Amino acid sequence: MSNRFLYLLLVLMVSISGFGQIKMGNNPLNINSKSLLELEDTTRGFVLPRMNTANMNSINTGLVGMLIYNTDQNCIFQLTPGNNWKSLCSVDSFELAKAITRAPARDSVLKVINNAIQAGTLIGKMFQEAHW
Repeated sequence: MSNRFLYLLLVLMVSISGFGQIKMGNNPLNINSKSLLELEDTTRGFVLPRMNTANMNSINTGLVGMLIYNTDQNCIFQLTPGNNWKSLCSVDSFELAKAITRAPARDSVLKVINNAIQAGTLIGKMFQEAHW
């Protein structure tokens, strides 16, 4: 009798650890099979951990890809290899240059720049002054 109990317990433990999906919000029983974590709501949003620059810089053994909201800079930062924080609020000119040179993305990037110029936005004026 105890062997059956141990076998049943083992089967239950394996089946529980093999399936790990979480859904919070509306329709909790309707979860996409491709998602590990799904958040759904029509009136609330997901909030990243918030911290100031000193707290952010004190994280010296974080997981690459970690995201935080920096309250000093009002910006989202991502932890990159080497424990460096990268701002996701500004476009690095090197990354913009790489995007422009990629054939599929080039037309999209140039279209965005052209739309910014036509709309008279600050970034559009900067591109216009640079003779784009």
